[in-house]
Amino acid sequence: NGVTGNHFPRGWVKNAGGYFGAAQTDGTINAAAVQTDLIEHVAYSRYQQNNAYGYDANGLSYPYQASRTVPERLKGGAYSYLKAPRWAGDPMEVAPWARLVVAGEYPIDMAAPEPLIDAAGTTLQQVASLYTKGAGLDPKMIHPDLAVACVRAGLAELSVTLNLGNPGDPQTYTVSDAPTGGTNLFIDDLPYATIVAAYQAASAVIIDGGVAPLVTYIATMSLGLSTMDRLRARALESAFIMIWMMGMPSKPALAAQAITWANNGWVSQLAAAAGDTYTYIATPADGLSHTGIGGTEAPRGALMHICTIGGDGKIERYQCIVPTTWNACPRDAGDVMGPMEQAIVAPGTGAGFPAQSAVAYAADGGVLYPPVSGGGPVATQGGVEALRIAQSFDPCIACAVH
Repeated sequence: NGVTGNHFPRGWVKNAGGYFGAAQTDGTINAAAVQTDLIEHVAYSRYQQNNAYGYDANGLSYPYQASRTVPERLKGGAYSYLKAPRWAGDPMEVAPWARLVVAGEYPIDMAAPEPLIDAAGTTLQQVASLYTKGAGLDPKMIHPDLAVACVRAGLAELSVTLNLGNPGDPQTYTVSDAPTGGTNLFIDDLPYATIVAAYQAASAVIIDGGVAPLVTYIATMSLGLSTMDRLRARALESAFIMIWMMGMPSKPALAAQAITWANNGWVSQLAAAAGDTYTYIATPADGLSHTGIGGTEAPRGALMHICTIGGDGKIERYQCIVPTTWNACPRDAGDVMGPMEQAIVAPGTGAGFPAQSAVAYAADGGVLYPPVSGGGPVATQGGVEALRIAQSFDPCIACAVH
């Protein structure tokens, strides 16, 4: 229900991108909800299991009466050493973007975006989902390779002022997928260095192409939120945290001067700790097992540790469900993919990236490798895009496997 004090609120949002239906929000995350709503699947994980989800409720009817996870490296159909956590039956994405969405500080319903700070410089507002330059998208928001790919696919055009030595230069040219003529330049007629130089010019603007309205698509996020939002949210969350720490910033009179802060954030409320800086909790002396659940937010996202200590004071079971467990998990028992998997495949189809011409890849300088089993050549560029998407989740596979 919005930011309160110095904290983001707890909770979850289902269908945040709006692609599969209206978003649903719930703020209930507590120990009781963990017991009823949190399940870890291992159907596609390289671990032994004894039911559809992985282990039974008490975890002790496991083979050999061992309350631990045992790898099964040759398990049929398994392809990951990560488990697949599900909350109320659904995969969940975590991290800065998720925190902003749950807090209501990132637009998910195609509502008109607002600045991070209002005109008076005194109030935090819902953040902007798109920065525009003139009538189009500021090229500095995306990489030249992506702009070139969009132009080559007919999704966008590049408008830029160039001096090519032609009569009337310097003048405004359009770089598109149409044949060269007049002030239009066919993108494949230009050396890549020329394209990058033009793309980085101060006058450059990416505008809607003739096939699909790229800028409108990005502005409305009509296919759900994207890698751009995931990356943008890291910077925006940092701005929120700085303001909570230091108070509202004031713009300097001169560009060379430093930003000043109101100094009324929580940093000014800190006091030197006196005495113990932790709370010691003794093991209950009742001879019974006790389970503790700890949930917090790491920079990468939601983090939960679950520990069971026996009546003898020794650890019986210990589980970690870390941010990358959520984001990079494999499919569950119902064949539903995890967040990173869903982001990489074509939206809604599960069929992978849209088909691209091998000739187009070769023109980009990619290397083509014919598969051993036959079929069309595989371009090196295809995997790079998957890595770009995966990187936006800031994955730590070591954390998720341990």
